[in-house]
Amino acid sequence: SLDQEGIQAVLEQGSDAPLQIYLEGNIIIRSPQQELRASRAFYDLRDDRAILLDGELKLNAPNLNKPLRLRGEQIRQISRGSCIAENAWVSTSSFGKPGYRAQASKIEVEQAQAGDIRQTSGVQAEVDEETGLPVEAADPWITSHHNSLWIEDYPLFYFPYVTAPLSEPTGTVPRAADGKDHLF
Repeated sequence: SLDQEGIQAVLEQGSDAPLQIYLEGNIIIRSPQQELRASRAFYDLRDDRAILLDGELKLNAPNLNKPLRLRGEQIRQISRGSCIAENAWVSTSSFGKPGYRAQASKIEVEQAQAGDIRQTSGVQAEVDEETGLPVEAADPWITSHHNSLWIEDYPLFYFPYVTAPLSEPTGTVPRAADGKDHLF
């Protein structure tokens, strides 16, 4: 634990000095947009990069009722809002072992910048208080490789490549529906 002087020394460190932290145990890092959990983590505060081992990332998406859970053997944060998960699964289930999940060898979550061609048009724009002009909200973009949809312990479908904005998670996944009509 740091005393008051130790905390002050960290805050007065120069902007070019490296500041890196290694954590081990039950790690929980919360922010309004996401929550990170891991058993071991390394975080570089200056470059805003991290490596989480046995990690889980909960993302709040504007059009989803529940947080999106991304769990992987290794999650690398390459910049604020962008990460890559290896041997991972994703689900909106809140159970420890979800009854449904999409597994993938690699899942990338990338924070799209305002004006990016991948930006979705359905996202509500915010207004900049100083200029009064609308500021486009950047919707995170998910890309995954070698995907399979699992219900309990049974794989149902395989998709080699899926990419979609987080607010529309079905993206390039084909949709199916059943029903009946009275024609015949």
